[in-house]
Amino acid sequence: MTVRSHFRGHPTIWAEEGFWVYADTRERAGFEGEIRPCKKCNELFEGSNIGKPDPCLGNLPGVDNACCGHGFQERAYVRFTNGVVLTGFTVEGKMMNNKPFAVGDLVEVIDPGLAALREILPGSKPNHHGVVSRVLDCGTIMVEFPIGEDSMDQHSQISPYPASAVRARVE
Repeated sequence: MTVRSHFRGHPTIWAEEGFWVYADTRERAGFEGEIRPCKKCNELFEGSNIGKPDPCLGNLPGVDNACCGHGFQERAYVRFTNGVVLTGFTVEGKMMNNKPFAVGDLVEVIDPGLAALREILPGSKPNHHGVVSRVLDCGTIMVEFPIGEDSMDQHSQISPYPASAVRARVE
């Protein structure tokens, strides 16, 4: 019987020599061998990840440990500082707070006030989708939002957000 697992989304098997190898190449896998990028976000994070955020999730407020599952929904988890654990979710976007944003990047913000407005006004267009207008040296992301049905060239506003509240958006 072959023992199977995954390392950052890549299938692995337990070798007779007593360590994990990638199923496709039989090269030693994990921290003692070849480090491959996450199969979900394609980020390469080497060595111990202790104290560093999962590149797919970034820094999450109120969270002390989390993993995106690397493409496997059943392996994803978030452990909140109050001890509550959330498992089995899918990461739709990629948090970018551990990488610099560029002016013009499409983003969405995690803002409780904007979320409350969406609840009050169901069916309205998303109010949390914007574009990076500037990145400050302190890490604050200035996000520009269109107002009403106007284009950003006609009518917009710019608001500051911490990088942990901003994530990349794909249209």
